[in-house]
Amino acid sequence: MAHAYEAEMHPRHKLTSLPPDTIKTARTILGRENFYLKLGDNWESLLAGALCPDANNGKASQNWMVPTLAVATLLQFKEKLSDRQAEEASRLRVDWKYALHLSMYYPGLTRVMLCKYRQRVYTNPAWRQEFQSILDQFIELGLNQEPAEAPPTAFAVQDEVCSQSRLEEIMLAQRRALEALATNYPKWLRNVIQPHWYTRYHLFKAAPDLPHTIHEQAVMAETIGADIRYLFEAIAHTNLPELGEMEEIIVLQHIWHEQFEPTHDGAVRRRPRCSFCGSLKTGTEMGG
Repeated sequence: MAHAYEAEMHPRHKLTSLPPDTIKTARTILGRENFYLKLGDNWESLLAGALCPDANNGKASQNWMVPTLAVATLLQFKEKLSDRQAEEASRLRVDWKYALHLSMYYPGLTRVMLCKYRQRVYTNPAWRQEFQSILDQFIELGLNQEPAEAPPTAFAVQDEVCSQSRLEEIMLAQRRALEALATNYPKWLRNVIQPHWYTRYHLFKAAPDLPHTIHEQAVMAETIGADIRYLFEAIAHTNLPELGEMEEIIVLQHIWHEQFEPTHDGAVRRRPRCSFCGSLKTGTEMGG
């Protein structure tokens, strides 16, 4: 049986050109030299030579969702957006609708689709080759406006987007867990909470509050991972077993095990990628 995300990555309708409703709306409110208009108008060149791999077997197909997800990933890289923010942008922003050739009525891409697309690129050589081809055309067309010593590679783009999304996910999960504990077990939480947790988690809003480089994100993530491990240990030693049964704590445990692993010296180390991609080497190690 196909997974839900695989069904999502198959076309819901045939999309070969910009939808008329999106053209009318975007060209009315966006300037002629707008970056997103240029991107949307250059799809034919951008996808030149790219044979979109099928969602199930990696072979070439006419699946429009695959290039849509590829271009969305490039926009995430350009704007430093997490999957959650990209989901919102594809649902609400006219410029994104135009750039991605989506109808104004299309409900938007989902976080699951964006994440699963990156998994495919990491694990399937055909998908990786197609994404690199689209990225190369993106650069050749002058659409990559970020100054860099060398053009970014497919792995570099994927890793940066993934790193920011992972960091935001673990930060929000910890915040929700602490809020749930504060609501239901305030006295217990007061006895275990660390002084810096209020400023680190309560004041956190979204991805713009996070560092933008992968190294800085990894450092921050491991700090958060250590905070979460401290919380788990406090829960394990309490005489309130119901704490560990709270939905927010269970979700936090699941995400922690996806993203982190304990070290031999008792510290916490962030996995290079989540557990479902964890067996892979990093882009640098693979020559990406």
